[in-house]
Amino acid sequence: MKKASTLKVAAQLRDLTSYVPVKENDTRWSSSFRMVDRFLKIQAELSGVVDLLSLLPNHLEVDFLARSFISMKKFDSITVMLQREGMTFVESREIFDLFLKDFPDFEHHLGDDANIVTDSVFEKSVVQIARGLSLTDEQKHAATVLLRPEEPMPGDDDLLVSTEQSTQDDEEKLYAQAIQQKLKRQRREATHRQSPDLYINFDILPGTSVDCERLFSSAKFILSDTRKRTSPQLFEAILLLKVNSSLWNAFSVGQAMGMTANSNSDCDEDSD
Repeated sequence: MKKASTLKVAAQLRDLTSYVPVKENDTRWSSSFRMVDRFLKIQAELSGVVDLLSLLPNHLEVDFLARSFISMKKFDSITVMLQREGMTFVESREIFDLFLKDFPDFEHHLGDDANIVTDSVFEKSVVQIARGLSLTDEQKHAATVLLRPEEPMPGDDDLLVSTEQSTQDDEEKLYAQAIQQKLKRQRREATHRQSPDLYINFDILPGTSVDCERLFSSAKFILSDTRKRTSPQLFEAILLLKVNSSLWNAFSVGQAMGMTANSNSDCDEDSD
C-alpha cells in the first residue's frame, strides 16, 4: 500500500478505481483494519499495475487475509463501541469479559489478570465490586481502601447499555449489537448482588481514555503554530468554552462581556 501511494503508481491506479490506497499508522490499530479492507476491495485493480505485481501476496496469503478480516471486523466494532461517550469502567470490563469468551487468546491482554496488571488480587477485587459480586477473604483485605466512608454517599443506578439499532445494516456492527444484548441479559439475570453501600461506586470511573484524547485533539487545534504565544489563562478559557459549547451562545457571551465592562467601570470610578 505504501508503493501504491507513490505519485507514479497512484496516478496509474486512479485510471482503474476511484479508491485510494490506505496505509498503516503505528499509532492506530484501526489503520491496519482499514488497510486490509481497502486491499480486499481493490485487489483486482492493484494487480493491473505492473509496478505492484512483485509485491502482491499470493493466493494463500490473500485467502488468509480474507478469513482473518472476518475477525478483524468484530475487533473494529468493539473498538468503536468502547469509544462511545459515557463508557464506564464497569461496562468496559463486562465488554472485555464477553469478548474473551469468543476470543480467549486475548486473555493475557484484556483479562483481569493480564500481563500489565501489577496486583492481580486487587484487580480482581475491583472487578468483583464493580459487578456487585461477593469477594474472597484475600480480596476483601486487598479492597479495604475501597470501602465507603462512614458518611453516606448517594449511589448511582446501574447504567444500562444502549441497544439502539443502527439504521445501517453494516456487518461489522452486528457483533457489537450482540455484545450489547448479552450485557442487558447478564444484568437482568444477576441475582446475587451484594450491598451497594459497602464499597465506593465505580460508575464514576471512565472505561477508556477516549475523552482525554478528544480533549487533547481540541487543544491541538486551539494552540496552533500561529497561537503559541497565547497565555495559559486565555488558552484554558478558550478550551473550556469550546468543550462546553452546548452550554452557552452569543447572547450569554454578550451578557458576560457587559457585566465585565460594568465591573471595570465601577473599579475606575472607585479609584477616582
